[in-house]
Amino acid sequence: MRSRKDPDSLEIIVLNVKKNLSFWLLPDFLSPKLLRVLNLSKIYSNDGILYPIFPHPFMSEQDLSSIAPRLQKQVTNAKRAIEKGTPGYAVPICADILKRYPGLYEVRKTLRDAQKRLAGNSGGVKKFLTKVTSAPFALGSAGRIKKDPSKVIESAEALLSDDPSNVAAHRILGQAAEELGYLITAIFAYECVRELEPDNLDNLKALAEQLIEVGRNKESVALCDSILARSPADGDAQNIIRKASVAQSMEKGKWEEEADFREKLKDEEEAVRLEQASRAVTGEDALRELIEDGLKRVEKEPENLNILRDLTSNYRKLGDYENSLLWIGKARLLESGKSDVALEKLEIQITVESKEVFIREKLELIESEGETPELRAEIESAQQDLFETRFAFAGSLVERYPNEYGYRYEFGELLLEKGDLDQAIAQFQVSQRNPKVRIQSLLNLGKAFKAKKIFDLAAEQLSSANSELKIMNEIKKEVMYELADCYELKGDRERAIEEYKKLYSADISYRDVAKKIDEFYSNAS
Repeated sequence: MRSRKDPDSLEIIVLNVKKNLSFWLLPDFLSPKLLRVLNLSKIYSNDGILYPIFPHPFMSEQDLSSIAPRLQKQVTNAKRAIEKGTPGYAVPICADILKRYPGLYEVRKTLRDAQKRLAGNSGGVKKFLTKVTSAPFALGSAGRIKKDPSKVIESAEALLSDDPSNVAAHRILGQAAEELGYLITAIFAYECVRELEPDNLDNLKALAEQLIEVGRNKESVALCDSILARSPADGDAQNIIRKASVAQSMEKGKWEEEADFREKLKDEEEAVRLEQASRAVTGEDALRELIEDGLKRVEKEPENLNILRDLTSNYRKLGDYENSLLWIGKARLLESGKSDVALEKLEIQITVESKEVFIREKLELIESEGETPELRAEIESAQQDLFETRFAFAGSLVERYPNEYGYRYEFGELLLEKGDLDQAIAQFQVSQRNPKVRIQSLLNLGKAFKAKKIFDLAAEQLSSANSELKIMNEIKKEVMYELADCYELKGDRERAIEEYKKLYSADISYRDVAKKIDEFYSNAS
């Protein structure tokens, strides 16, 4: 598939089955966002056949060459700083450039790399249950994203600056980027979520949709295959894979000459529904049309799990969590839904998300009208309720799947957060058997023993983790810092300073390690 790499243009690729590929270039003012508003998802070719539009894969994204040479040099210096182990230098440079040029995907990618190295995150470990700290932001409403997507992106970046593992911030960044036509940025945001939560099916489906939008149909098909392998009855994934397969066939020119889009899908009524469902639905009107259609279909097929999934998903996108939970509840009552673990996870995700949105709305009320004791008490009560929901679900997963060590790790994190140290230790001692979470389990074992003031056992766990980490990355820095702190609390000043020195040599900006080293040499003199 050919394309013209003009970031301010949109290339329309139409397959003429009687001739070769035909290309039309729309005027610059027809942005991706405007195309969606105008509902321009189809176009007639010269032979009178209706074909889908394929947008230019570079859309509104900008290339580094489009900015001043002085700024290009700053980005180069930022990348060098990251390579040299001083990511703190790169963060403000990239953040400042992105404020002026939000379409610079390469700069955003560099910024995220620097933030990850600087933050001391968990290295992309799957955390199915979102932490309460993300509640003030949560997933913003579709209305807010549509009204001011640029502002939403700024808010998301502010949260990611504090915590680059904030899944909710990555998700809303991707959604706002879609609204602006920054499709490569949206894909990057969803890939970040995928790295943190590889089993987040909603995110995988959002990623698969955007891969189609930029012409990466083969990748989209492969991704949907992986979703359906885990959740065979996922109606959204089935619709996406149909859309990707059709687009892939068109690119390869495999359509029969006498067949048009509707004939290719064979069933007229199903074709209309699939065309509508496969569009990039962002407006409330379009969602309500899909919901109305689903309500009619469910009357005829009340036990069709796919229809119930669609209703659940569309109500969720609309921000109507009450109805979303109503329909997923009905799906869970079906015989095929009772044993569907993916459906169970989706139900708790929607529950958690609805509670987070409630908390966020209350926090916004404090920002606009000021804090009152009643409002603060309401927020604290809601946060406690959210934690208990996550805690109960994680515990039930461990009870039902005791040999799934990933669930034990997640439950252990919540136990540690709750302060139930003995039970947390018990979970981490089992979860360390899983190579994927072994290092994090050892790290948290060290933290739990340290909290119990059993410093020798804490040092033992942290030393094991440290010896297994061969590369100086963020997780190793965290392990080294915790180990040094453990020695310091134990009273072993000499071993503590040795660990601090190693960390100081690798990253002078890590936490308060520079201050500790300065104090040590000041006291020594």
